[in-house]
Amino acid sequence: MGYTNNHHRNSPIALPPDAPVEARLHDRAPLLIQEQFATPGSGKQRHTHPEAQLYIALRGVIVVDAADTRCIIPPGHWCWIPPGVEHGASVHGGAVRKKMPASSQPAASKDNDGNEQRGLMGGLTLYLAAALCRDLPAQTLILRQTPLLQALLQRMQAWPPHAALDAAQQRLLMVFIDELRQAPPEAM
Repeated sequence: MGYTNNHHRNSPIALPPDAPVEARLHDRAPLLIQEQFATPGSGKQRHTHPEAQLYIALRGVIVVDAADTRCIIPPGHWCWIPPGVEHGASVHGGAVRKKMPASSQPAASKDNDGNEQRGLMGGLTLYLAAALCRDLPAQTLILRQTPLLQALLQRMQAWPPHAALDAAQQRLLMVFIDELRQAPPEAM
C-alpha cells in the first residue's frame, strides 16, 4: 500500500481547477478533500470514477445512491463508495449558510449540468486513489465516525490540495486507511 515521495511536500501539481478527479490524484497526491456546497435537494447526478469516495455529512442529511443501494447519511456518519462504483448524492435539510467574508469564499462547485452550488454546506467529499483501497471494503457502506477518524480528517483537511505528501503525512494517511478498514459499519 505504500508509495514513494521524491518531491518536496509543498510542490503543487499544476492542474486546471476543473480537472477531473482522476487527473488530480496519483502517487504523490493520493488524497483530495473538498467541501460540498449545495442547496437542500440538490446534488450530484450518478457518475463513476476510478477513485474511492467518502461522503461525510456535516449538516443535514446526505442521500447517496450507489449501485443498487440507497444510503441515508446523517451527521456523524460517513458513506464509503469503493473505486468504480456508480453513485450520486443529494443534500437534504438542516444545512446552514457558511459565514465567510466574500474574499475567502471558496469557488463555487458545479454539478454535472454546470450549475453553481454555492452557499450551503452539506458536508465533505474525500477522494482516495484506488491504489490505496485494495484492502478496504468492496461494497458501499455507512460507517460511524470514530474520534480518531474525525481527528485524522481534521488534520488532513489542513494539507494543501495537490501537494505531495511528506513522510509524516503518508504515515497519517496509512493510519486513516487502517481506521477506515476497522470503522464500525451501520445498517443502511
